[in-house]
Amino acid sequence: VPEGSFVTLLLAELDPLSGTIRYVGAGHDATIIRADGQVLRLPSTGMVLGLLRDAVFGMSPPIPLAAGDLLLM
Repeated sequence: VPEGSFVTLLLAELDPLSGTIRYVGAGHDATIIRADGQVLRLPSTGMVLGLLRDAVFGMSPPIPLAAGDLLLM
């Protein structure tokens, strides 16, 4: 990436056995639209890539998904 540039990233891990996801966001948010229409915003867990050499990115706790939920990344 050229100097002065940055990249956003979202990495999600789906656990089909528990029906949950966990994610790490580097300046990139996501959204879950629940089957009942409720909207759940998943904020980034860290800053964009390329700004700090030693940036730390946390992982979200498990988030339950139900049949009909939609994950937008």
